[in-house]
Amino acid sequence: MSINWDELDTVYEQAEVDDFNSEIPDGFYEALIVNIALEESKKDGTPHLKWEFIITGPNYANKHLWKYSQLYSSPESMKWLKGELRKIGFMGEKISAFINTANFYIDKTIKLNLKTTEKNGHKRQAIYFTKLLDEAPVQPTKQQTTNMENDDIPF
Repeated sequence: MSINWDELDTVYEQAEVDDFNSEIPDGFYEALIVNIALEESKKDGTPHLKWEFIITGPNYANKHLWKYSQLYSSPESMKWLKGELRKIGFMGEKISAFINTANFYIDKTIKLNLKTTEKNGHKRQAIYFTKLLDEAPVQPTKQQTTNMENDDIPF
């Protein structure tokens, strides 16, 4: 194998350092929704939505963020999730309707609010939805959301 070490050394020397693990300070950020996946917790099998965002800038542009929305069957949990989904324009009355239309939110721009809390010496940064900055996707009709058993959605 022939390697041009001089060329690689020059490019390496000139490359900027990108600290992928740098902390993003609390505050408001615009971000692109790049993925929404329905997954199960490895610990106990509880379903959750895994959201992936990329900050669009101007500060911290191209940094990735992930949010996990647990799908517990408690009124308090669903109240919180329903409120978050309302902020991004989902007005459906069934969580299954959102799952079936989640891909319509991909590539939409959202305003996020990052807040860090500390409990027992452990810091945790939460991501809260503020609002969808793009036009909300068209809501599904009742007929589109009634038969969930035979869907072919991959998540």
